[in-house]
Amino acid sequence: MDVARSDIISEASMVSSDSLPDPDRVKVTPTKHFSGNSGSFGIMFDVIPRKKMTIVGLDFHTEYTAFLEVEVWYKRGSHVGYERDQMSWTEISHARIIGQGPYKRTSIDPSLFNAVLVDSFERISFYVTLTNSPKLRYTKEAEDTKAVVGDIDSSSEDMDVMVGVGVASYPCELPG
Repeated sequence: MDVARSDIISEASMVSSDSLPDPDRVKVTPTKHFSGNSGSFGIMFDVIPRKKMTIVGLDFHTEYTAFLEVEVWYKRGSHVGYERDQMSWTEISHARIIGQGPYKRTSIDPSLFNAVLVDSFERISFYVTLTNSPKLRYTKEAEDTKAVVGDIDSSSEDMDVMVGVGVASYPCELPG
């Protein structure tokens, strides 16, 4: 199993919204990792928001510079123990978008993303996957490091993003 530091998610950035004064609307975007030293069809990871918020979009890292199909699934609680249990996940986006290529953010527009309301300190999980090619990038954790699934990978004033796992095929099959 690949222990993965997410090239997909790292910090939340505020999305302006006059329609929702509380809770805040956020789009989860990458800022910390972009080595993309590994990749596959997808990644699963947990997020813990530090305040009540609505997640309205997501950015990820892909090799693609053409049209691609991406799905985003979520569940309340950790992904650990549910990696092969598709019935536990709820699809919140199935989008056909243009990939921005290596080391650039590919965004899922909020109009293609069903917003998720999350309470402060409520752990939720995301499963982000490409449907037809293993071109989603993430940073594979070296075997000699001490990071394990569930460790804090990155933090912002809005949320903590945990170390997750790479997903070897579509749909939902983990490596090794």
